[in-house]
Amino acid sequence: MDEQPTQRLFVTAVAEAAIRAGAAILPEGARRRGLADTADRTLGFLFAGRFLPFDSNAVRAQADIFAA
Repeated sequence: MDEQPTQRLFVTAVAEAAIRAGAAILPEGARRRGLADTADRTLGFLFAGRFLPFDSNAVRAQADIFAA
């Protein structure tokens, strides 16, 4: 990732959801707040405007890949 220009990097909505869920399930405290804050900064800075949806087309493609 370090060798890629930042503007060429994207993240899926599913990956964002997993990152945020990982923070949300932690017990309340500094670790949870820190992870949530890091996710906000990282996702907002590195991937601003470059989030890919996980729509019906993506779901069908994933099903085909799993079935292969």
